[in-house]
Amino acid sequence: MKTVAIVGAGLVGCLAALGLEKEGYDVTIFELRDDPRKSQNKQLRSINLAVSNRGINALRYVDPKLCDKVLERVIPMTGRMIHHVDGKQESQQYDIDGQGINSIDRSYLNDLLLDEIDSKSNIKVVFNKKLIKLDLQNDPVLYFSDDSQTFDLVIGADGKYTKIRHKDLIAIVDLAIENL
Repeated sequence: MKTVAIVGAGLVGCLAALGLEKEGYDVTIFELRDDPRKSQNKQLRSINLAVSNRGINALRYVDPKLCDKVLERVIPMTGRMIHHVDGKQESQQYDIDGQGINSIDRSYLNDLLLDEIDSKSNIKVVFNKKLIKLDLQNDPVLYFSDDSQTFDLVIGADGKYTKIRHKDLIAIVDLAIENL
């Protein structure tokens, strides 16, 4: 079975892990921070997440029942409010066919995805694990402060200031294609 490391247990990392697990991959997610479900302060990011139809379709592909749970909590938004400099406000539809985006609490969605991951035997999440270095010379090797691990494929989903992003992205894409 092919092994995949995902660096980052946020929304993208979790959804990618669930999709890869569905395709038969053995997935390990590494997250710098502690498990967000343990956090007492869920207001770290107060702005809801806007989920487009593309995001809903990705959830539906991974797990239709999980998608239904998410859809129970979304607030459909079919337009935006434009605030002019003179103080006037104007409502504007996102789409002439009435399509829109869906607003959902980011923490709720991340917790839901992590809970789903907990039910999968082929996905393991390792919290409080800082990636120090990534070596792409042969097999991808991830170096942490206390060990190193080799995988068939590495996916970076850990945000803007990642060690993954500082690597040559072409090499990562080439390596991903070769290993699929």
